[in-house]
Amino acid sequence: MTDVALLIKKGDVDGLIDTMRHGTESQIRKEAAKALETIKDDRMIEPLIQALKEEKDDDVRWSVAIALSSIGGDRAVEPFRQALKDKSNGVRRNAASFLLWRSDKDATERIAGLIADKEMASYAVEALVKLSDVDRLIQIMKNHGDGNVRDKAMFALVRLRDPRLVEILISALKNDISVIPHRFPPGRVAFALEQLGDKGAIPYLVEIIKKAKIIPDGVDPITSNVYSAVSVLGDLGNSSYVPLLENLKQKILDRGIVKEYVNTGIAAGWISTNDTISMINISIEKLKKNTALQPGEEEIKKKGWWQFWK
Repeated sequence: MTDVALLIKKGDVDGLIDTMRHGTESQIRKEAAKALETIKDDRMIEPLIQALKEEKDDDVRWSVAIALSSIGGDRAVEPFRQALKDKSNGVRRNAASFLLWRSDKDATERIAGLIADKEMASYAVEALVKLSDVDRLIQIMKNHGDGNVRDKAMFALVRLRDPRLVEILISALKNDISVIPHRFPPGRVAFALEQLGDKGAIPYLVEIIKKAKIIPDGVDPITSNVYSAVSVLGDLGNSSYVPLLENLKQKILDRGIVKEYVNTGIAAGWISTNDTISMINISIEKLKKNTALQPGEEEIKKKGWWQFWK
């Protein structure tokens, strides 16, 4: 049994604190910090704060940060503000998580300013959501160099339900580089429009489905964008689109069903035709039940989707 294990067995908080601060090996200090995470004793808060400032080993400092976030409360806010500058990605991410959870406004502004930091970009987007900073999120969605960050910004805007987003998303579907310089996967844009409940996406979903290429030689014919378009159309459309999906299904069946995945991960590329057929059938059933759009497409176009948000 290790020294740390013995201290845990004895419930010796002071011993664990001393080991975390002065243990001769980094692994021992790390184990002591992890043990303190589960104890929740106020005596450990100040030593953890000091260790967060003074510990040289990145892994130990990360474990210290995790332990401090579990008990630190208000006393941990300022140390974690400073830790946003830490050289350890783990420490910075833990600090951001804690400060966003505490809804500390000053820290939230600081985190929002870290959008250029690859390791912190997702936290920066979340900070902008907390600040309801739609303008900055729109700029990130349009112009950020990292596609994953642009995607996070897009769905952050969906959560904020800003009416300007619909026009931007439709521009993305049309590949209008004057509005959206970077190309977005149509399937992701379609899902965003689905979450907004906007039927203005339907013509572009239909276009994606019509352009689906049926490839021979046993290669899965349907990309993730078409799969997504079929799924979203099932939620947004009405029974008039059933023939479109029936036609797509027949084209796939004429080639023969590929039951295995050609590539793993929907976003990566191919989906098995077996799954695609299943999605088409699900969407067809949804469309058959929806014989009329409620409210009507013309009404939505006239008044704006946000008037019907539920």
